[in-house]
Amino acid sequence: MRELTGCPLCGSEDLTKEIGKKEIIKIRNEKIEVISNNSIQCDSCKESITSFKSEDELINEARQIYREKKNIPSPTDIINFKKQYNLGFRDFEELTGIANKTLQRYIKGAIPDPSTVKLLVLLMNDPEIVVSLMSSNPYFDKQKFQSIIREWDFGVYSEKREKFESQQPLKTKQSPRKKNQWQQHPKKNSTDHLLAA
Repeated sequence: MRELTGCPLCGSEDLTKEIGKKEIIKIRNEKIEVISNNSIQCDSCKESITSFKSEDELINEARQIYREKKNIPSPTDIINFKKQYNLGFRDFEELTGIANKTLQRYIKGAIPDPSTVKLLVLLMNDPEIVVSLMSSNPYFDKQKFQSIIREWDFGVYSEKREKFESQQPLKTKQSPRKKNQWQQHPKKNSTDHLLAA
């Protein structure tokens, strides 16, 4: 919603803003109070102008208040995390276990569940955990792992960059299938001991 800087009728900038109607929106069973409309009165011509917020604006405002109250990463925080670590949607899914569609919902403003919030906050605050998860996931082969790390902006963690770059992802070997125990050591016939005598 655009903020008025002057009266649309007379052009005067002498405006008095009045707080409008308050509405309650439930987010995760918690009541969040938001203001649904504002009235502005022009002090020169005495005209009153009321602006209304759309339902989407009210819901997004309530979600933002809830996020701040509960310390939940915002869509912008999630996007910045993806950019910081140079992660595509598939990379993000492999790293966190958060499905692509779910991630897109979070980016559009949906509130993550509490366990996802804990995971995101943990990853956003500690690049060592990100590197550890990448190095233990076969999806991040050496080439992908190194290319992602080269693009990272470590900020306060820049002194650890060398350590991260030298870290190698786990090499996973597919072990040959073990034969059934009975195939390796065939069961002796119960009469074999009689034949040996």
